[in-house]
Amino acid sequence: MNAPFGHAPSAARIDVHGLAKTYPGPGGGVLAIKNVDLFVEAGEFVTILGPSGCGKSSLLNILAGFEQATGGTALIGGREIHGPRHGQGVVFQDTAALFPWLSVHDNVAFGLMNTRLTRRERDAKVRAALATVGLEQFSGSWPHQLSGGMRQLASIARVLVTESRVLLMDEPFAALDALTRQQMQQKLLHIWQATGVSIVLITHSVDEAIYLGNRVYILTRRPAEVAAELSVDLPYPREVTDSAFNRLKSIALKTLGL
Repeated sequence: MNAPFGHAPSAARIDVHGLAKTYPGPGGGVLAIKNVDLFVEAGEFVTILGPSGCGKSSLLNILAGFEQATGGTALIGGREIHGPRHGQGVVFQDTAALFPWLSVHDNVAFGLMNTRLTRRERDAKVRAALATVGLEQFSGSWPHQLSGGMRQLASIARVLVTESRVLLMDEPFAALDALTRQQMQQKLLHIWQATGVSIVLITHSVDEAIYLGNRVYILTRRPAEVAAELSVDLPYPREVTDSAFNRLKSIALKTLGL
């Protein structure tokens, strides 16, 4: 499978410079992120790796516009992020994020309800998004009838249908069993290939970070700083038993102090 990096004119570049985040608290507050610099080229797949509680989710929430940085800048498509906006799609770890009272079709269509699209145009976009993630046969199903992996695919379709330029993923497969997680990683790569969207995925799995990313940013323990940036110059699909893969894994583990 060839990576689509560089072939998606609708994808957006991400730039982060000197980013910092302090949460209020006694004694001056809690510094979660300290002076983070990183970038994501338009159409690139970047993974952010770090130990639990290091500030990865805080970083993603700032990119999504859910939280404000207390220092530095974060830009998507050259525009500074001041809040959620069209073109920034987020997929969370929670596989129960879908509305249980709506069908899969209506869950995916939800983000289009306040647009000027006709019902026929909305339905066409939903069908295309479900086909991209491989759920076209489950359009009429209810969320409780889907497996955990399928619910995450529906969440991804809900982002894709709005033609997001950036897909931000907060440990989306952490709650899945090992086999389903591996299958979902493969599906995500196919979705990326089909759409060319810029992807940022945070994880605490070294294998997942290297298996998916063009590049891997490794963060320190809190407060999060960039400890290393790994370029993963390996063709897709990747073999976790490959010697080059394991050389990168060894570097990542040493950087994390493991």
